[in-house]
Amino acid sequence: MQVETYYSNEHEKEQKMPELRLEVIAENGTGYGEGGISLNERIGLDRSDPEYVDDIQLSKLDNLIYSQEILVPVDCNADGSLLDDDGCGDGRGVKSISSKINGLVLQKNRSLNRSKIFGGGPAMAGGALIATGDISPELTDDIFNEGINALQHNMIDFGAHTADHVTGDGCGCGAIDNAPSILQNIVKYQNNISENIEALGIPTNGLETVLDNFEIAAAQTLDKPFAGKNVMNNIIDLGKFVKDLTGNHREAAVILNTVNGFTVDQEKVRTLTNETLQVFAVDVWRLKDISERLYPDDEQKQLTALQGMLVYTLSTAATLTKGDLPVYRLNKEALVAA
Repeated sequence: MQVETYYSNEHEKEQKMPELRLEVIAENGTGYGEGGISLNERIGLDRSDPEYVDDIQLSKLDNLIYSQEILVPVDCNADGSLLDDDGCGDGRGVKSISSKINGLVLQKNRSLNRSKIFGGGPAMAGGALIATGDISPELTDDIFNEGINALQHNMIDFGAHTADHVTGDGCGCGAIDNAPSILQNIVKYQNNISENIEALGIPTNGLETVLDNFEIAAAQTLDKPFAGKNVMNNIIDLGKFVKDLTGNHREAAVILNTVNGFTVDQEKVRTLTNETLQVFAVDVWRLKDISERLYPDDEQKQLTALQGMLVYTLSTAATLTKGDLPVYRLNKEALVAA
């Protein structure tokens, strides 16, 4: 089933590539993390190892990140509106795309550009609800179930991904499968996370309470059963678009994008580097969009929700990586010009 994309003239005009400014947030990574994804370890491998990274590919990635081509417009519906469903920031390639409609799984043959946030809307909305104190999960499942409920109540669409090598109780999305560890690592790395949020220019008033709420959630869900595949089955049964990703994690950078309506062109990264490198992508503007739509009449809760989503995002990075991936932020030049 072919998926077509249409643009209104107004949208085409609005979506012309803005002048960008790249900021290096952490040239050598955040410095904290305990996951298996590491750039330094790949650089240090023997040249005969298939996971070895050479200077040529790193230079190609660096040049792309510093160019206008690193971003691509989010695709649109037939009426010219931006696609509202999001995906995960995972950098791996797409093997297939499907959605379940009336009990039938329909395969799509084109991957559209959507906004990207770790774990998709369900994970981020769940983090927002913990931060605001609107949920105090007894089970890790509650985070995602309540997140999904909040998204649907506020008519916010969302998507997800699996992976072709997943086994057991996992679903293939690290931000979902590793949720128990992510909660524990929020407590473990809370000082580092606080410093990162401040470095990103996000107001920190109320952040201490946000972290306290996550600490309570970590304690309440500790050692209780959790299966990421149950979360994914729920998302699939709701008819959401789910991408099945393929291959190994080969991320070499984290890119935080603040430019509304655009997302990181992860496919270009893979193609340009001959599939040797990938990047994690987080569309910060999408996090703000979700927080504003979850709490349309409460600016303080909007900020608290955004803080919660960033806390979960940073802990996800610490859980999946060793903290040695460079972190960049993309802004519109006009927003940061002196």
